[in-house]
Amino acid sequence: MQNFIKYFIYTIFSCQLISQQAYRSVEEIESEWGGYTEYQRDEMIAFCDFLFKEGHYERFITTSFKLLYKLNNDPIVPLIYYYIARSYEEIGGFDLSIRYYEKILENEDSNSKIYKSATYRKMHVKYLLGNYKQVLSETENIQDPYLLTLRAYAFLREKKFDESRITFIMAQSIFNHSRYNKLITPLYRTIEDAGLVKNYNKYSTLFYGLMFPGGGQFLLRDYDQGKGVVATFGLLMLMARWAEAEEWGSKSGRFYSSEASSFPVNNLKKGLNKQGSIPAELNFSFSSNSYPPLILGFSVLISSALSSFNKTMVKNSIFMDYYLNEQLNINPPSVFMDFYEPVLLEIN
Repeated sequence: MQNFIKYFIYTIFSCQLISQQAYRSVEEIESEWGGYTEYQRDEMIAFCDFLFKEGHYERFITTSFKLLYKLNNDPIVPLIYYYIARSYEEIGGFDLSIRYYEKILENEDSNSKIYKSATYRKMHVKYLLGNYKQVLSETENIQDPYLLTLRAYAFLREKKFDESRITFIMAQSIFNHSRYNKLITPLYRTIEDAGLVKNYNKYSTLFYGLMFPGGGQFLLRDYDQGKGVVATFGLLMLMARWAEAEEWGSKSGRFYSSEASSFPVNNLKKGLNKQGSIPAELNFSFSSNSYPPLILGFSVLISSALSSFNKTMVKNSIFMDYYLNEQLNINPPSVFMDFYEPVLLEIN
């Protein structure tokens, strides 16, 4: 009986303790769940950071959108936008990359690190898109060495070699660091060697085109077009000879019925001198039937020469582009994108 009473008292006391724990304040509950939310937030950010560093860019983008939905007003949002833009840049989605860089530039302080990083990256993406004139217009009158470097590359792509050299010198003096001296020095050599790239004279091209069928095309290394001009011109000249033979044969007989082996035989004896020998001189003249193919043939010759004349500057530009592509693939502007970038985890 005594044990039963003790057990009963213990049970009542335990129930009271449980009931007291069940009735907590609203502040206590919000604090507890706030801790859970903060923990989940940190885990999601760490996971996104892992995805980006491991190169899982597409998965990073989808995971980041989920994180943005949950953390709409969180101070880390601009940083998430930045790495979404970086991910799009890495997978070649340049237009989307620029859109997210611009989100940062619209809302962040111009003196902040993320603003400067987004500016550099956005300009680099525009360079990759081939918007060289836009890069030049947006980097005018600036003194930032990273932007000056991109500006110098844009000048180089536009074949404005003097402006490119001067801009590289300005960037190098502002950097004032041995690392950037080593990176910029080969680019000076690229500018100097550009003068050694084959550059055709358009008047020489015109001369060769008029002297030889397809000569201008062969000089510009348009071998297929050159062969076409030779074949067309040769065929028209052959047609002119056939037309002359046809008219000649219509007034006289032939040894054979084939045009390729025809020769006039009517009154053959009248064509011989009194000694029965072939005349000492033969007179050749073009017949009226040969005029159309002759006119077409020389029209092809002249038009092909003029075409090569007009294409000379284009070809020179193509040869220079090939040289620049080769050199700038060795020394791309991405090697200068070594500025400080904000890190996802550093805000925690």
